[in-house]
This record gives sequence, C-alpha cells and structure tokens, in this order.
Amino acid sequence: MSENPREEIVKWRLGDSNFSLFFLLKILNRHCSDWTFGEDVRTLTKIPEVSWISEGKGFSSKIYSVKLFLEDNKEYEFCVKIPSAFHLEASIIAATENMTEEQLEEERQKARKMIAQAHSREVNFYKFSSKISPGFLKIPKFIYGRDWTKDQEGILMMEDFSKICKKEFVPRNPFTKSQVLSLIEEIAKIQIASITKENLVEDFPILENTVISMSKYAHLSSEILLSRNLDFFTEEIAEKILDLSRPSTLAYLLSYTTEELAPVLVHSAIWPGNVLWASESKVTSSQSSEVTLPPESEAPLVSIVDWQGCFVGSPTADLAALLAISVTGQERRLQEDEYIQHFVTVFNNLRNQSSEKGKIPILDFEIVKENYGKSLLYSAIELIIIIVTNPLDDIPEDPQTMGTMTQRLKFLIEDIFN
Repeated sequence: MSENPREEIVKWRLGDSNFSLFFLLKILNRHCSDWTFGEDVRTLTKIPEVSWISEGKGFSSKIYSVKLFLEDNKEYEFCVKIPSAFHLEASIIAATENMTEEQLEEERQKARKMIAQAHSREVNFYKFSSKISPGFLKIPKFIYGRDWTKDQEGILMMEDFSKICKKEFVPRNPFTKSQVLSLIEEIAKIQIASITKENLVEDFPILENTVISMSKYAHLSSEILLSRNLDFFTEEIAEKILDLSRPSTLAYLLSYTTEELAPVLVHSAIWPGNVLWASESKVTSSQSSEVTLPPESEAPLVSIVDWQGCFVGSPTADLAALLAISVTGQERRLQEDEYIQHFVTVFNNLRNQSSEKGKIPILDFEIVKENYGKSLLYSAIELIIIIVTNPLDDIPEDPQTMGTMTQRLKFLIEDIFN
C-alpha cells in the first residue's frame, strides 16, 4: 500500500457511495461461502481495483467490478450493484423547462421510489434463487442484498462475470438460432424453478408503476411513429396500439394464462444487454465446470442478468419478447413453430425430472402457441417504445431502408393484426 495505508483504507469508498472496505469485508466474511480471509482489512495488500462496468449504460443503478488483493498474491473478485437515480434525475432536469421547483422535486421522489422498488425486486429474486440447486440457473451467485430506503443505501453483491464475458453488445444485432435455443432452455428452467414456489404471486406481483409507465411511453411513442409516415404504421394501427396500451389491458396481457398454463416468474427483458456470453471458448465460473468448445462453436451462455423487472405472469411473455425484439422478422416467421415446440419440449422434460412434477402442468403446443399470440401483442408495444427511445439501436443497414428494429416491427404488426 502507500506510505500511510491505514489512512487509505479508512477513507476508501466504493464509487460515490458510503460503502467502505470494512463493510464489504464484513459482508463477504458473513455471507460468502468461498471467502476464507476473514474481516481484517490488514489481509489486503493494496487498495482494491474498481471498474465501473455500467458507465454510460446503467439506467437505475451503478454496477462495479471489485478486485481485492490479498497476501500470497491471491485475488478475489465480485460485483456490486448500487441503486442510483443519477440517470433518471438527469433526464428529469433536462425536461424542467416548464416545471416548478416543487414539481421537479415530486418527479425526483417518484423516480427514487420506482428505482427503490426495482432494486428490492431484484434483491428478492436473488434471495429466491439462492435456494435453488447451484448451477441450475445461469445467473450470478448471490452474496448479499439489502433494500434502498431513506435511512440506508441499497446494495446487491454477487458473482462477477465481467472478465470472462464479451464486453460489447449491439442491441440491434439479432441473436443467432443457437443463441435463441439456449435462451429458450433457460426460460424454461426459470419457470420450472418458480412454478411450485409458495407465495410466488404475492412476492413478485406486477408493479403498478411499471404498467403506468409503459402505458405513458407507448402513447408517446405511437404518436412519434405515426408522424414518421411509415407505410405499415397507419392511423388504424396506431389506434389499435393505443387500445392495447391502456394500463388494464397491459396488465392483462402480461399476466394472461389459462387453466392449462400456470403463472410463472418472468424476467421481462431478455435482450442482448442483459445476456452474457463467454468471450472465449473456455470458461470457468464458480457455478459451472470448465467447458471447452471446438473452434467453430459459438461461445456458451454464461448468465442472464438484471432481474429488477421480474414478475409473476404469462409463461409465454419472455418467449414472445425474445422472438419479437431480438430476432429478425424473417427468422421469427420461419422458425416460430420450431422455437415454441423447443420450449414445450424442454419444459416438459424438466417437469418429468422434477420431484414436484405432480404440481407442474404438462404443456401442449397448441395451447402455448395461442397464449404466445397474446404475449406478442405486449411485445409489439415494447418494440415500439424501444424504436423511439433508443434511436441508435434502429440504424438502417443502408440509407434506402428502414431501421433494423423498425423492420422487425413491420413484420410483427403484419402478423398480429392481419
């Protein structure tokens, strides 16, 4: 350390938070099974190395990769996610032209409340996931989490995959077929893990704020799309979208099930930014054994992250969003039945292997496909909002064509309304 290492340790804080090394070591010692170095900061040989891995990307949190340096040249890495209204407040300030100071403060409080709810939801998910057999789900190993309140900072500590995963992603680039199949398998596993959980609906209800925000953004985005004079987005289509965007209708579409389909845990945002793929053909994590792939194989799925928006709802919600938003329109049309059948097959196989299979329904392709059609309606609304709010994700391949995401919307509108 420096000439005065003790002073550095005492002053050190993670990012712009109040979390000290003393706090982090205490949490690791009390909650992390593979941490064996105790709570004494004198076991550290220098100040931690910290990377702000969500810089420029995090909407409601700041995510850090933390590396601790220990005696005998040992290192230990973990990930810390701290809820933050930094980006939302910046957006609010940018729109303050016609706001009074009181209105501005009211909007800030609403933003903080929404972020606190989302953070609490993610903490609850990881607490739930920690009771599932290790390695069953491809998610980070949970270490510790606590809520964000007026009296304390929120925090979520978990396994760090940042060093073994691809650093860059382009949301408009579609998933390949093998990637889609891998993600469908993971969706089925999430559902099997959650479907028999007691109090599932009570623990993970659809957040009212989420539905209201979606309705608001859907109305604004539809108006903007209509003003672009797209040949497929007519006034008639815009009216149908507005009807679907009523809060009560959105809640219905998100939670729609039948007697043959039980409600399950839904991630709600399985898109490229929330999916981690290995950066090399060989990957090892604390949850999985080392896997070596032939050179021509695609990198394996490492983890699905960002569970702030998870809720109990329709078993086809994640499947529909995955195919509508992160697959080209042509690919979805050609492979849709195959993807749905893959989901049904994987789910039923996992059900048959479960010790609680008597509580889990057997899925039928036709019933799932019908339910999937309802979920596509909500996915169309999500895609409209993405196109308007993330213009860099909708860059056309050449000046003569519409944007890549707009092309997917065109196919989707044709399919769900025609």
